[in-house]
Amino acid sequence: MLIELIPIGTVLALITTEVLETALAAQDVLIEKETFRILSTYLCDIHPLLQELKKRELGESPTVRKALESLQEDLKKARALIDNCVSKSNLYLLVNCRSVVREAQEITRNLGKSLELLALASSEIASDISTNVSRLKDQMINAKFQTSESKVHVITKLEQGLREHRTDQGFANDLLLEIAKALGISVDTSAMSKELASFRREKEEAALSKEREEEVFMEQVISLLSRAESSHLRNSSRAIYFSRLSSLKDSVRPTEQIQPLRSFICPLNEEIMVDPVSLVTGSCFERSAITAWFAAGNTTDPLTHEELIDRTLSPNSPLRRSIEEWQELNYCKGILRAKEMLKSDEEHQQSTALSDLVELCEKRKAIKDWIAEEHIVVDVVKVLKSSNRDLKRRSLSALYTLGKDNKENKELLIEAGGLEQIVRCLSRDESIAKAAAALLLELLEGSESVSLKIGRQQSAIFLLVTLMNGEDPETAELARLTLDKLSGENENVVAMASASWFPPLVRCLTEGEGDATKLLMAKTLGNLKLTDEMKMTLGDLEVVPPLVRMMEVGNWELKLAGLKAVQSLSSHRKIKGCFAGAGGVPVVLNYLFSVMSPLAVRESSAIIVENLAENDGKEFFVDGSGAAIDEVQVVENLVAVCESSSNTPLIKIHVLRTLLGLLSPPGSRNLRDNLRSLRGISLLLPLIEGSEPEVRHCAIQMLFYLSENGGSEIAEYMKRQTKYKAFLKFLNTNLAEEVQVAAAGILVNLPQDDYVLTEALVEAEAISMLVDLLKIGTPKAKEAAVDALVRFTDPSNREMQQAVANLDVHPLLIRTILSGTLKSKARAATVLRNFSSSTPALIEEPKVRCTCFLSSRTPRCKVHNGLCDFKKTFCIVEADAVAGLIGILNEDRGSAAEAAVEALETLVSGDDTLHSGTQLLHRSGGITSLLTILSVGTPELKEKALRLVERIFKADEMAEMYGSRSRIPLVDLATSGSNSIKKRAARVLGELQFIHEISTYY
Repeated sequence: MLIELIPIGTVLALITTEVLETALAAQDVLIEKETFRILSTYLCDIHPLLQELKKRELGESPTVRKALESLQEDLKKARALIDNCVSKSNLYLLVNCRSVVREAQEITRNLGKSLELLALASSEIASDISTNVSRLKDQMINAKFQTSESKVHVITKLEQGLREHRTDQGFANDLLLEIAKALGISVDTSAMSKELASFRREKEEAALSKEREEEVFMEQVISLLSRAESSHLRNSSRAIYFSRLSSLKDSVRPTEQIQPLRSFICPLNEEIMVDPVSLVTGSCFERSAITAWFAAGNTTDPLTHEELIDRTLSPNSPLRRSIEEWQELNYCKGILRAKEMLKSDEEHQQSTALSDLVELCEKRKAIKDWIAEEHIVVDVVKVLKSSNRDLKRRSLSALYTLGKDNKENKELLIEAGGLEQIVRCLSRDESIAKAAAALLLELLEGSESVSLKIGRQQSAIFLLVTLMNGEDPETAELARLTLDKLSGENENVVAMASASWFPPLVRCLTEGEGDATKLLMAKTLGNLKLTDEMKMTLGDLEVVPPLVRMMEVGNWELKLAGLKAVQSLSSHRKIKGCFAGAGGVPVVLNYLFSVMSPLAVRESSAIIVENLAENDGKEFFVDGSGAAIDEVQVVENLVAVCESSSNTPLIKIHVLRTLLGLLSPPGSRNLRDNLRSLRGISLLLPLIEGSEPEVRHCAIQMLFYLSENGGSEIAEYMKRQTKYKAFLKFLNTNLAEEVQVAAAGILVNLPQDDYVLTEALVEAEAISMLVDLLKIGTPKAKEAAVDALVRFTDPSNREMQQAVANLDVHPLLIRTILSGTLKSKARAATVLRNFSSSTPALIEEPKVRCTCFLSSRTPRCKVHNGLCDFKKTFCIVEADAVAGLIGILNEDRGSAAEAAVEALETLVSGDDTLHSGTQLLHRSGGITSLLTILSVGTPELKEKALRLVERIFKADEMAEMYGSRSRIPLVDLATSGSNSIKKRAARVLGELQFIHEISTYY
C-alpha cells in the first residue's frame, strides 16, 4: 500500500512505533556503544512528542505528509545501520568504525531536520510542544559523534601498514595486540581466530555482492593479520624460536652477536633498514630515508646518480625477510647470553643481563614467548633475592617487562616463588617498593587466581596499605590500584580491614552480592579491635546504615552479625550519631526488651544501648527522624529487664550501666525521680552485696545519683539491715575513683540530723576510711571525702570532732586548702570552721609555776591566748590554716571563698578574741582581701564578707586603719545591694561616721 493512501493519523502511529523500536534496538549494539546510546536517547526524546501529536489529531496536508515521509526514511536508515552493526563481526565494525560513527551522526542530524519540518508543517502543534521540538531539533542538528582515540589509533596503524605494505611479523604482532585490546577480547588464538573467520566470510559476501573496493580492502587486512595470527600460535612461535636455535647449534660462539651484512644497511642513513624499498634502478634504501631524499628536491638515484623519471618505491620483501631472520638469530643469541650471565656470581653481569632482557622485549612482543621457553624468569627471581639494592630494583623492572601481556612468564614467576620475594620488596626503600607495587599490579591484570595468592602472602596487604598512606604520590597510587584489584576477593577485603583500610569492606556491606559476603564483612568488623581514629574513619565512610539494614531485615544470623559490628563501633560519639540517624536505636531497644529475641541478640543490644548512654545520657535515644524516644518508658523497660529472670547476669550488668549512663548527666533529674518512683532504690540496695564486682560498683554509683532526694530510704536500709560496712567498703582506696566518689557522696546525702546513723557510721570506721581517702585518693575522691567529713565535725558533737582530729586530719585539710580543687577547698574550709567553732570552749590556761619564766616556756596562742593545739583545741591558728584560708579569698569569688570567710569569722566571733583575731587578720592581709571581695564577689559572698568586716570594725584600731579604704565599697553596697546588704552596709558606714555622705539614700 502506498503511503500517500494511508490516513495521516495511521502514518503517525506507525512512525511512533518505529521510533521506539529503533531506540530499543540501538541499545543492543555492542560496538561504539556511546554513539548508539546517544542516538537511542534522541529517539526516546522524539517518541513522547510524536505521541502528543497523535492526541492532537494532525490535520491532512501535503507538507505534513512530506515531513512524516522524511522522518520515516531517516528511521529506515537508522534501523539499517543498527542491523548492520548487530550482524557484522567486531573486527569488521572496528575497521569501519569511523564510517559507522559518521553515518550515525548524519542520521541523527537528518532526524533533527525532519523533526523541524514536521513542526513547521503542523499548525496544530501547541506552543509547549513546539518549544520542546525546537530544543530537541537544535540538539540533534548540532550533534557531534566521535570515535574513541584508541580505536582511531588502531585504524591509523592498520592503514599505515597497508599503505607501506608492511609484512613483518613484529608489526603484525603489535597490531594484533592493539586490535584485541580495542575489541576488549583476549589475544589468545581461539578468540582472534573466530574474529578472522567471521571477517573472511564477510569478505566473501562482499565479493558476491560485487563490492570490489571493499573486497580488496578486506583481503589486504586479512593478509596482514594472518601473519600476526600465525605468529601468536603457541606452536608456531616455538617453531620459529627452535628453528633459529637449530641454526645456531653448530656456531662456535652461540652467544656472540652476528654482524649485519652490508646490504642490510641503508646507504643514505647508515642504519639497519626496517622497511627496505627498491628504485627502478635496483638500488635499495630505507623507505623513510629515500622519501626524505626526494622530498628535499632530489631527482636522482643516490647511489648511481641516475636521473629518475619513475620514482616508484617497491617493497623489497626478500631483503626484509633476510633482515628479520638476522635479527631473530641475534635475539636468540641475546636470550642465551642473558641466561648465561644471570647464572653468574658476578653482580655486574647479572645487572647487564637484566638490562639486555628488557631491551630485547622492546624489540618484538614474541620475544617474551621465547624467553619463557628458556624459563629465564626463574633465574631472575633468584637474582631478586640479592641484597644489592640496585640489582633488586633492576630485577623487579625486568620481571615487570617480561610479565606484561605474557601469561606464561607470569605463571613461571609465581611457580618460582616470586610473589614472596616481591612482597618482601614492598618494605624496602621507596624506589624498590614502587617497582614491587607496579609488578604486583601487572600480575593481577587478567588473572583472578593471582589475587588470592598475593593476599595470602604474609604482610602483603598490610605493606600495600602502608605504601598507600605514604608520602610518594606515585607509589601510593600504585598501591591503591593494587588494593582495588585485590578487593575482588572477600578474603583480601578482610585482610585490608585488619590493616585499617576500610573502603572495600564498606563497599561489600553496601553493594555486596548475597548475604554471605555481608555476613563475613559484618563479622570482621565485630571481631576487630578498633581505635577511635578507625571508628571515625568508618563513620565517615557511612558504614552504619548498611549495618542497621542488616539488623532490621536479615535472618537472626545476619541481625546478630550487624549488632556485633555496631557493638564494636558504638562507643565513639560519631558512630552514635550515625546509628541514631539511621534509625537503629528503636531496633536495639526492641530486641533488648523482647523475650522473643535470642539471648545473644539481647546481650549485644544491651551493650550497644549501654554505649549510647555512656557519657552522653539520653542524647542519642532518638528515632530515625530525630524525635526523642519516651525516656520514662525506656527506664521502665530497663528496670523490667533487670527484674526479669529470663535475662542473663551479663545482660543485667549492661542494663545497669545503661541506667547509670542515663542518670549521670547533670540534666537527668527527671530520670532520677522516675527511677526512684519505680522502686529503683529498693532494686539497687541488695545489689551492693552481690557476687559480681561490676554489679556492686554500678549499683553504688546509681544509688549515689538517687540519694540526692532519697537519702532517707538508704539510711533506713542501713539501720534496718545494719549494712554500714557494706556501704563503707566502697571507700576502699584500691577501688576505682568513681566508686569511691559515689560511696562518699551517699554519706553526704544521708540525713544530716540522723545522729543514730552518724554514730553507727563512726563505729563502722567511716572516719578513718574517709581520712585514708583524703590522704591518697585522686583529686575527685579527695573532694568527695572531705565533703563527707563535714557531717562528722558538727560542733555540737565534740567527741566526734575529737575522733576526727585524732587521725591527724589537720595537715590533710591544710594541704587541701592550698592545692585541692575549689570544691574540696570549700568543704575543707567548712570542716576547719566546724573545728574552730569549738576552740574557745576547749582553751586551757597554762599552769603557772614561775611567772618570770612564763613567756619563754609556755607560749600562748596568738588569738586565743591559751594553750592551743589542733588535736586538743582544734585551733586553726596553730594548724597554720589562716594563710591558706586567706589565699582562697584571693583566688575564688564563689562557694570556696564563702566557706573561707565563715572559717575566718570564728577567730573574731568572741569578744575575748576580737582584738587578737583582727590583729592576726591584719598582719596576714586578710582584711584587705575582704575589702576587695566587697567590690567583686558574688552577692552571697559579699554579704558574708560584709558581716565579717562589720565584726572586725568593732575593733577601733581596725576601723581607724581600714575605715577610709572601705568607704567606697560600703557606699556601693548601701546603694545597690540587696535589702539585707544595704542595711548592714549602712550600719557599718554609720559606725564609721560616714553615714552623712550617703544621707540621700535615706
